[in-house]
Amino acid sequence: MTTYLQGSTAQLVATWLNYPGGAAQPVTGVTIGIVRISNGAVALATTATGVTYPATGVNAYNWVIGALAPADYLVTWTATDAQADTITATEVATVAASIDTYGDLATLKAMLAITDTSRDALLLADLKAAKEQIDNMTGRSFLPAATATTRTIRVDGNVDTDGNLLVPDIASTTDLAVETGVPGAYASLVSTSYYAAPEDAPTIGAPYSLLRSAYLATPWIYQPYVRITARWGWPATPASVTKAGLLLASRLYARRLSPEGVVGSVDWGGGLRVARTDADVMALLSAYMLPGFA
Repeated sequence: MTTYLQGSTAQLVATWLNYPGGAAQPVTGVTIGIVRISNGAVALATTATGVTYPATGVNAYNWVIGALAPADYLVTWTATDAQADTITATEVATVAASIDTYGDLATLKAMLAITDTSRDALLLADLKAAKEQIDNMTGRSFLPAATATTRTIRVDGNVDTDGNLLVPDIASTTDLAVETGVPGAYASLVSTSYYAAPEDAPTIGAPYSLLRSAYLATPWIYQPYVRITARWGWPATPASVTKAGLLLASRLYARRLSPEGVVGSVDWGGGLRVARTDADVMALLSAYMLPGFA
């Protein structure tokens, strides 16, 4: 049983042997099909398209998992052997929920020229740590929230000179709702009384960062708090942030060889201290840094 992440591409391999432990045998007419074990739902209809023959008696298929539900899936290979008999091979593939990261495991492994799966858990931990570090450095998250959640913002100090309310990044206006008042006594604003800005945010792939009043009077100006329900984050992760996440994850992975922050041997005069920051990572993230938000 092998585990794959949502959104990844799994390379499935079948090796056909004359007998257990024997030599690989040539086969023809190879197909592959995948079903969910719990309910029999078809994840991949039986097909020969995309099946490759990297070696005698070996077949491979790149399974694009996408947003498939986390579960156990039965992979079934079918072929015809030299005696014209139909033979099958099966394996169980587990699809796990994707980890919120900037950059995926397959790309990180390609960067590091890693082809085996023995270090996948370590690399995923580095990707996760890299995301958390980037979020802390920039003061924002670059992944869109799947569902809307509620945040409370103090009005004082978060209104600009034009009366616009400064808000954390909002990925989408879907499910957007605004209330004003004090804890325990909030009143909903009519959706036509405000709108999210900048107005061209969806066009340029940026989040909404403030709320504008649709009228001359701002509905929050005399209120102590605004409670906002929204899908927070960015509509899509910027390419620079994804690259920074991969670079930072690869740096964290390499740190296993320098646990004390020194590369090489100090005893032999070749020790070099690892820099505290990565200049390329900082350059990639510089345009996205935010000050602390009240």
